[in-house]
Amino acid sequence: MKRCFIAIKIPLLNSLLNFYQQARKEFSDSDVNWVKPENMHLTLAFLGQLQQKQVEETKQILNNICLKIEPFDLELKGFGSFGRGANPCVLWIGVNTSYKLNELKIQLNTELALTGYKPDKNIFQPHLTVGRIKMIKNQSELFNLGEKYKEHSFIIFRVNSIILYESILSSLSPKYTPISDFPLRR
Repeated sequence: MKRCFIAIKIPLLNSLLNFYQQARKEFSDSDVNWVKPENMHLTLAFLGQLQQKQVEETKQILNNICLKIEPFDLELKGFGSFGRGANPCVLWIGVNTSYKLNELKIQLNTELALTGYKPDKNIFQPHLTVGRIKMIKNQSELFNLGEKYKEHSFIIFRVNSIILYESILSSLSPKYTPISDFPLRR
């Protein structure tokens, strides 16, 4: 069994890394589990535990989907948090709305449903998780940083493939190992 998800790898450009370092400094007195930069990705679907046969079926489905979708550009834009009121739980960088990304997500949900995959019932809100909050010391810092970077464009990059990952959990941090990379139609 493998714990699997499908994602887009995020290029680690200086504009993104500089913000990441700044955010870590801003919240150095808070308790935040920061995502390692090399683990940053845009999750398209969390599949859960798959047997090897299911992994092979998923690979075939992803290959077929990617033959239909052309490469497209994505913009990482904005910063904020998920959570209720005074209890934020996730720090994120946003993804600007993209028709092609939504088309890819719909194709994934439709095709993977044939294997028994149940898509998340929540509306797809593409984002890049940068940290998971255990305790935030100063809420106003979070609000101020969110306001400052609300419309900030961090990077625009070309999506040329999607990746099927295995997620291996440990007490330190998860390890994401690519199982297969699926190029989009050229």
